Formats: sequence, C-alpha cells, structure tokens
Amino acid sequence: MTAITHIRCAIARRAAYYRTVRELSALPPKATDDLGLNPVNAKRIAHEVVYGA
Repeated sequence: MTAITHIRCAIARRAAYYRTVRELSALPPKATDDLGLNPVNAKRIAHEVVYGA
C-alpha cells in the first residue's frame, strides 16, 4: 500500500466516522430507544463501526 493510498483510506474512514456520529446524534429519541442506543455513546459506537472493536 502506497503512502497516498494509506492517506486516502484514513481520510475516507475519518469521514465515515464523522458521518456516523452525525447520523446517530440526529436520531429521534424513539428511534434510539427502539435500537437500544444512547446518543451519548454516539462517538464510541461510531468508532467501533468504522474502525472495529
């Protein structure tokens, strides 16, 4: 993997992380309750989804 490819992948993952945090934080309370999620944990959940546990 070249350095440029590595940087592009890192940028794409970071964008996916921020997008996931934004989407989880924007969910209405009913949806978060139905999914068993707490919006306070949006960053942790997004990190696990994008980067793995």
